[in-house]
Amino acid sequence: AAGRSTPGKLHTVLELIRLSTQYLGRCGDATARLDAEVLLADLLGLTRLDLYVQFDRPLVPAEVDEYRRRIVARGRRTPVALIVGKKEFFGLELVVKPGVLIPRPETELVVEEALELLGAPARASGGGSSGLEIADLGCGTGAIGLALASRLPQAMVWAVDLSPVAREVTAENARRLGLAGRVQVLAGDWLRDPSSDHLLPLPPLSLVVSNPPYVPSAELPGLQPEITRNEPVLALDGGQDGLDAYRRLLPQAVRALEPGGFVVVEIGAGQAVAVRKIGEAAGLQCLRVKRDLAGHERVVSFARQVEGWAG
Repeated sequence: AAGRSTPGKLHTVLELIRLSTQYLGRCGDATARLDAEVLLADLLGLTRLDLYVQFDRPLVPAEVDEYRRRIVARGRRTPVALIVGKKEFFGLELVVKPGVLIPRPETELVVEEALELLGAPARASGGGSSGLEIADLGCGTGAIGLALASRLPQAMVWAVDLSPVAREVTAENARRLGLAGRVQVLAGDWLRDPSSDHLLPLPPLSLVVSNPPYVPSAELPGLQPEITRNEPVLALDGGQDGLDAYRRLLPQAVRALEPGGFVVVEIGAGQAVAVRKIGEAAGLQCLRVKRDLAGHERVVSFARQVEGWAG
């Protein structure tokens, strides 16, 4: 798959996919065929189904050269999302760039849980959102906050991140999705103003959502090369036990939430009990823990001063 196209030789879709799948497999790509198809479909502006219909379609040399560039990048374990510059999340197409965490499918559970707690439908715009003030802490690409803004038409979302790159990408995604008027991007160390020791001057919050770093520091070197070589340590490193972010985030959320407001956070495997204790020690009431499709405890939700919760 390496090198430039051969003058006078036309390569077909099927031929390039086969060659690229073999190459990526030798590079250790566990999803070689899928990645080869996704990268080619994106290049040609097709769906993967279209590729099957057009397997005998010849590509011009310029297309072959660009496709080979993409395949070589993937062979070096660059994530597909960074090669194509985008990632779908909760039905939204988000721009992704080096320096931000690539949204994961399991993080959609944070959005689903937040919408359920707010009494809003998860897959279509609905009511019940009037006057909501939402903070997406450590927003990255803005995935969680933008997904909520797209489903809650009257809500205001405050997207907060310490990383300038993350703030830039979130702002770009908000503009592209037509949500810039309801998504304000702020510099913050969780809910703290990075230039002072005070909380950010936000209105009382109805909801705080976050996918904070939760990987124990000692486990970082063992992550896949796609992650260690391409994604920011700031978004991954949760400290010695992986819980540093929760120790800071949850006490701040208690101070920023309106009575009855909610907190929904993503967690790593085996962290539910510890995160629950941190939240309860901060004055929050743990509502429930939800598992992802793989069966791992993935999301913990809390409320401030809620009596008689039966969830």
